[in-house]
Amino acid sequence: MIIHTKGLVLSQFKYGDNGLIVKIYTEAQGIKSFMVDKGKARKGKIPKSAIYQPLYLLELVTFWQEKFTFGRINESQVLKPFHAIQMNAHKRALSMFLLEVLLKCLKEEEENVPLFAFLNESFSWLNSAEDGNFEVFHLSFLLELSVFLGFGVSEEAVLLEQSGVVEELSSESSQYLSHLLNSRYDSVKPMPRSVRPVLLSLLLNFYAQNIPDFGQIKSLTVLREVFL
Repeated sequence: MIIHTKGLVLSQFKYGDNGLIVKIYTEAQGIKSFMVDKGKARKGKIPKSAIYQPLYLLELVTFWQEKFTFGRINESQVLKPFHAIQMNAHKRALSMFLLEVLLKCLKEEEENVPLFAFLNESFSWLNSAEDGNFEVFHLSFLLELSVFLGFGVSEEAVLLEQSGVVEELSSESSQYLSHLLNSRYDSVKPMPRSVRPVLLSLLLNFYAQNIPDFGQIKSLTVLREVFL
């Protein structure tokens, strides 16, 4: 079966001597894995496999057979490479953290156009955001993503209960959480550096309670060193 679709690259890893396994969230089929031949670049040329980088938005023509684990990509071209994210250490740390979360959460192999649009719009916004305007993007992104995943909440008390948190938040943290719950990432006001890790920990607990085998986020250490 041949499928024409857009896709956002989430990860890649080496397979054998000359192959890659590329995981892509597609508009037409949800999360899918593809086997890609790395190939050899001609002198002075970039190999075609170079476009399968995390956070590249691609136009794809894919081929699928149900009996196989991996699909094949017949044609591909870059729609958005999100260069500004790759070139900015803070944006890159945020995006790598969020990609790891997405890999743990996105399991459905079926069309979800609204979710795909949300991912595209969100990372497009982060790519173009000016310094100083995206410090809480990851927090707002996690709250909005939870709605698409089916366990979003709109009240602080419900969020705390579903996160397994016993202690109440400080009045300052509570105030900013309330603002987050009622705002989109493109309209969230700046947040004190002391509050961001508190709310991030809360949201990760929230995800762990709702996503089976969520586990630890390895990129969190880098995010804390670079950004929090």
